[in-house]
Amino acid sequence: MRKRIRFALIAVTLLGILAVAIYATYRASQQVPEFYTEAISIPAEAQEEESDIMLQQITTLHNELQGKGSWREVFKAQTINGWLAVDLPRNYPTLLPRGMHDPRVHIGPEGITMACQVNRGGFHGVVSLQISAFVESDESNDVVGLRVHKARLGAIPWSFRTVLDKITDAAQKSNIDIRWRQADSDPVALIKIASAKGNRKQNIRIDSILLEEGAMIVSGTTEIVSK
Repeated sequence: MRKRIRFALIAVTLLGILAVAIYATYRASQQVPEFYTEAISIPAEAQEEESDIMLQQITTLHNELQGKGSWREVFKAQTINGWLAVDLPRNYPTLLPRGMHDPRVHIGPEGITMACQVNRGGFHGVVSLQISAFVESDESNDVVGLRVHKARLGAIPWSFRTVLDKITDAAQKSNIDIRWRQADSDPVALIKIASAKGNRKQNIRIDSILLEEGAMIVSGTTEIVSK
């Protein structure tokens, strides 16, 4: 009888520990980055102007790339988030993987944090990525590199494989040339910016990507190629 009571006490203790661990894991998965809580609280209708500014910047940059000489564009996080809140769901509703929505970004000197909500299989949480950006060149192309330093579901480390698959799927939907390599233990996405070929007359070079608090500064040069 005493042995049964002892086994029962052990079983109850283990179940109690398991329940606490499950609850703690769930609570950790529900944590949300501070910037995301603030960004997602702004109604979409209040971000129409920022979304329009983003579209104007993209149009201006496109026009500059058709000419000759240096160019520079400053993309503010609040402007990017305005576009993500308004134009993305309105005109590109299938761009994000199924079950993921409301992406937002934070930009600082240390890197870019991207976060979005995940609703799949009855589970709800916020996934966040911490990345840094750089530019490198080979003989014929500029390559934009995005190094993923952390991937989290709430406060819990999230599978890099899941992250890479979703990034690759989104890139393929947008016809973006992307490949992967490792830097230490971090995955790095390499996005190729093709140089002039065929009937193209412009050779677009990206010189730098600089990050400061609240903004990303992209600069480069467009060359006219003789045929």
